[in-house]
Amino acid sequence: MNQSFGRLSLVVLSMMIVVVPGCGDDDAVGGEDAGGIDAAIVRSDSGQAPFDAGAPEACDAPGTVEDVACGMCGRAQRFCTSERTWAYGPCMGETGECAPGTTDEIACGMCGTQTARCTAECVWEATGACTGEGECTPGSETRSSDGCAPGQTRPVECDDSCAYVAAGECADDGCTTPGEMETVACGMCGEQERFCTIDGVWDYDPCSGEGECEAGTTRSVPCGRCGTRTERCVTACAWDTGGACTGETGECVPGGTRRDRADCAAGETRAQTCSETCGWVDSGPCETTVRDAGVDGGRDAGPRDAGTRDAGRVDAGSCAPQLSACTTTADCCAPAVCQVPFLVCL
Repeated sequence: MNQSFGRLSLVVLSMMIVVVPGCGDDDAVGGEDAGGIDAAIVRSDSGQAPFDAGAPEACDAPGTVEDVACGMCGRAQRFCTSERTWAYGPCMGETGECAPGTTDEIACGMCGTQTARCTAECVWEATGACTGEGECTPGSETRSSDGCAPGQTRPVECDDSCAYVAAGECADDGCTTPGEMETVACGMCGEQERFCTIDGVWDYDPCSGEGECEAGTTRSVPCGRCGTRTERCVTACAWDTGGACTGETGECVPGGTRRDRADCAAGETRAQTCSETCGWVDSGPCETTVRDAGVDGGRDAGPRDAGTRDAGRVDAGSCAPQLSACTTTADCCAPAVCQVPFLVCL
């Protein structure tokens, strides 16, 4: 190991990793590095972009790694660089639906809206009344005498604007005992009550408790790597999703992410995302996780020898010294290992 890199001490205490940089002049200027790790873009194997923490924040101990809250109840690691500013890794594990402290108008009731605020748990909490509602819940069904001759009703269905629209022809629907009430089947395994009016015509409540499909029907849905699966609606009006996925022709599942080193320089990778056609497409440039580590240990600031390797890259056929960029532990000179999410040999 080149003696100019000094000693590296890795201390694990609780959730914090502290790296003691090699000896060097923290006040060094010019072309040579001060012996720390330069601020850089930090990426994880997920291919996600770094968490945007806003303006640079000062830190006191170069090499310190902290785990902090970010985004919608996610967590991110931040690294104190040799410039004594925090460099943030990607925000991971976001499980919330909003960012704490924000406000918005959210949907409520029957096509209404209400004001809501995002809590510390990253969920919307309604703070106002639901206003502007329609007459029904989209997709619900019932029968109505509107637009029909006396003694007749017809099926109606609630559209996306929460208003009933005719869904069938008028038909005789009389009753003989005004005031009588009964429950009848309706829709997709639902039930509704009907009331015999003084005019001798049934008046229906909305159909409720429906399932998700009409028993006996089938549908074809996408699955896996651009394959399809046939699903059947069983007697309980629910889809049986246990069918096999067939005809998969792609190489990945849409939405998946990875990092790949193909067509990149040694020690670099680029983010890729699986497209809707189930193929990998580049979603970022080739990049090292940490720029030139610059661990010089007070080395002469003159030109480098032709045979001196840039400490910030992994050359083919050689190993990366401590504090150099890496993609896997195999890139690092033993006994160092490739630390994530910063992808640097420690």
